[in-house]
Amino acid sequence: MRTTTTILLLILVIFVSCSHENVKLDVQWGMDKEDYTYYKAGTDILYSGEYTRSTEYDKVTIDFKEGKIDGDFVRSNKDGDTMQYIKYKNGHRKFEIDFQYEGSKVIYRNEVKHVKGSQEDKKIFEKVISLIFSKEYRKMDDYLNPLFQGHYETQFNNYTKHFGSLKSIEIIDIRKEIYPFQKREDVRAKMLFNYEDIQLNTKFLIVKKQDGELTGQAFTRRPLPFELLPDKKIEEVIDILIKKDVDRFLSIKHLDSKHREEVEDLLSDFGEIASTYTFLNTKPFLNGPMVYLKSYLVEIDGEKQVLTLKYNVVSKDELDLRLFYFTEYRRPFVVGPGF
Repeated sequence: MRTTTTILLLILVIFVSCSHENVKLDVQWGMDKEDYTYYKAGTDILYSGEYTRSTEYDKVTIDFKEGKIDGDFVRSNKDGDTMQYIKYKNGHRKFEIDFQYEGSKVIYRNEVKHVKGSQEDKKIFEKVISLIFSKEYRKMDDYLNPLFQGHYETQFNNYTKHFGSLKSIEIIDIRKEIYPFQKREDVRAKMLFNYEDIQLNTKFLIVKKQDGELTGQAFTRRPLPFELLPDKKIEEVIDILIKKDVDRFLSIKHLDSKHREEVEDLLSDFGEIASTYTFLNTKPFLNGPMVYLKSYLVEIDGEKQVLTLKYNVVSKDELDLRLFYFTEYRRPFVVGPGF
């Protein structure tokens, strides 16, 4: 085993030493990192090849193929020692190894395996599904994490209120990360919730300790590719920005006259926004009061931006626009320490 580790370290050190700074990338974010898409900066070209970034603290080299991380991810310290190695396939992690050093000696090595879920893992989520259909949400809270008492009951009551009755739940895929050092597994299930009106693509995360105790969870929803409730507010917002209409801006942002001066400054500095737009998606948030985020692709001074409108849902058929904001359509790719 020690020989295998030594060979791996030698290969990685050689690999890192041969890489070079060669490209700048933009990233278009998705729900999860495997959904991220990477482009050659300032273009619509999906990037394939090697990316290298160096700082005074570390050096990172990553392989890309057709806009996805595919191949090796290597992070080394300033002495050239490999601190992190991850193997990717089409944006998905297959396994990863972290190293810590004392001088040039490895004092810590932790491997994380990414594998397909087992039948035992599937039974966990089948139990979750049975509790949802029987509306035993309190048991579901206890079953997953007692810190979230009432959390699921609120969510699923909101689902039914706004999307109609739940017809079926399908388990699409189960994956897990095994952390031997921490003696735990992160088990994730992609699930499809079929309501009367819509389908929701969701992901459950359950953390399972070595003794079988289920100690944590998360529940996320993918953006919907359609508008849950179409309206024309986006046209009004764009018109306000084109005409730099301070009064309507104050009204739609629910601001009072004391903000007039800062709004005037904001609009005077605002670039030229195109009158055309493209709908991107709707993100529903159902943890408490119902909220929709509707995102549109627009152009400001010729640059693509995402204009997001945030609504409070008054009823199933009525929305109240509360604010709007912009985010970058693509962002410069930065490899942070938590990558």
